Parts: sequence; C-alpha cells; structure tokens
Amino acid sequence: LPPLLALAGTATTVACVARRVPFEEIERVHGMVLERDEIVAVARALADKTCEERRCDPCIEPARADVLVAGALLFARVAARSSSSKVAISDGGLRWALAERTLADLEAAALRG
Repeated sequence: LPPLLALAGTATTVACVARRVPFEEIERVHGMVLERDEIVAVARALADKTCEERRCDPCIEPARADVLVAGALLFARVAARSSSSKVAISDGGLRWALAERTLADLEAAALRG
C-alpha cells in the first residue's frame, strides 16, 4: 500500500521530533516517511511532557508547544486506523500535496507507456 500523506503543521513537527530535526530546519522532513509506530510513540512522549518541556525542545517551534499534543494524538489516531503502516510527510499544504500526487501519477503513466 502507498503511504498515507500528512500535510504541514502537526505532521511536520511530529516528524521533526521523531527524527530529532531542529524546527529551524523543518524543510528537511519534506518527503520523509514515518512508520505508524513512530508517530504513536512521539504523540505519547509529547503528552508525557509539560508545555514548558515541549517549548524548550529544539525540534518544536515554541509557539506550537501548547497545541501540539492534541494534534499529535489525533495524527497518531488517524495513522493507527490507516491501512498503511507508513506516512509520508509534506511540508506544503493541500494544494502542494495534490500537485505532487498528480505529477507522480503522470510520471507513472508515462513510464507505463
């Protein structure tokens, strides 16, 4: 199965935390693929931290520290219910993801002839 696609915001922050990428380098997570178990583990770890601990984590933008847990838990729940065990991360929004998917489909069709 192809990976589930997660866009921007919480998804990119969870990827930063999972792979220890500083939030200032968030563009590095674009295209990264996370395992469902990684997402669940990060959501649980974030929920176990205080807001101040999250705010001091170099992988989390301080302004997102207070809302991140709710988004991460929801993200983990969606990932857990997906039939795919992998989630691809996009730092673009919905239009970016649709454009990427369309280009991938066109490339695949061209290769098939």
